[in-house]
Amino acid sequence: GAGFLGPYGNTWLETPFWNEMADQSVLFEQAITDSPDLDRIYRSYWQGVHAAAVESTNEPLASRLQSVGLATHLVTDEQLIADYASTTGFQKRKILDHSMATKSASEIEESQLVQLVMTSLETARSMETGGLLWIHSRGMDGPWDAPIWMRNQFAEEEDPEPPGFVEPPDRVVSPDIDPDELLGVVHAYAGQVALLDECMNILFEELAIHSWFKDTLIVLTSPRGFPLGEHGRLGSCDSALFEELIHVPWLMKLPDGAGVANRVHKFIQPSDLYSTLLDWFNAGDLPSTNAAGRSLLPARQDRWPISRDWAFALTDNQRVLRTSIWSARISDENSTAELFVKPDDRWEVNDVALRLPEMVEMVDEVAQDCQKWLSNNDHSLPPNLGELAEPV
Repeated sequence: GAGFLGPYGNTWLETPFWNEMADQSVLFEQAITDSPDLDRIYRSYWQGVHAAAVESTNEPLASRLQSVGLATHLVTDEQLIADYASTTGFQKRKILDHSMATKSASEIEESQLVQLVMTSLETARSMETGGLLWIHSRGMDGPWDAPIWMRNQFAEEEDPEPPGFVEPPDRVVSPDIDPDELLGVVHAYAGQVALLDECMNILFEELAIHSWFKDTLIVLTSPRGFPLGEHGRLGSCDSALFEELIHVPWLMKLPDGAGVANRVHKFIQPSDLYSTLLDWFNAGDLPSTNAAGRSLLPARQDRWPISRDWAFALTDNQRVLRTSIWSARISDENSTAELFVKPDDRWEVNDVALRLPEMVEMVDEVAQDCQKWLSNNDHSLPPNLGELAEPV
């Protein structure tokens, strides 16, 4: 999630790699995943449609790139992604078969994240010509096996000692959970973030040695966040579509330095990565349907064509509509809606739906219109957000 990284406002956890990368990149402030489900997110990444789209007729990204003579490589420790990649045209796939670790690593070099980095570097060394290197880590859904000192460093003298668990939590918690228990989970998570930051630093220091690196487009993002007790969830468990799960980091470093240290506030979503990479590799026409993503590359001319004023995310029983001033979460299970004022209520703790019943009445209708527009191509104009686009 974006909330634990320095470039997105975190002040108590040092993330020097991410801070430095943000200084060299375009940072997208409002990257909203379109679903917490990996299979849906990866259809968006690799086939260029929103998760709400009924189907995609777009040729998979790796196949499109192969058609113009580019090598495509995937490195991952997530079996679901490996299985999906087998049908999408990746020429070479390196799958790390990791079971869940049972104890913390003694040294950073023994962690599973470092092993993924080393495998990625081996793959990069084998790429003699230009192409796509896609690295997917299980990240916080994998083992929290950072050396124990990396989590202990965040505990103050009066805090309880952080727990020693390795398997990430994934459960709904009661409102009266012991605050010390939650604090221990946060410290353990922070240790894993610190490990990730160190691993990214190792990866990019080694990549920078290659002659082709200076001409490489780098995109860093995440498919979803990791709730840490907010709204009663530890982990994605029941996929409740709140800020901590759907707001993700997205940095894009262009080799010519365009857009350095710029922050883009318009909404972007996973399908935009498909169009961006097709554009970068000059791999043919970009999709233009309602649900299709948009290329982010005009940032090289210090301008962004993204004019998206809303973002939409969904699961099988929830929908979220985000605008610059509202987040509306609709649950189909109990036909309820929650409203949060943006950007003031960043972590969505103050539901104002009861105070604005007239607004709630329109929320579900507008969300349905947005989903229909993304699902089909029978609307020439995007839905009218009405008062959801206007401050109270």
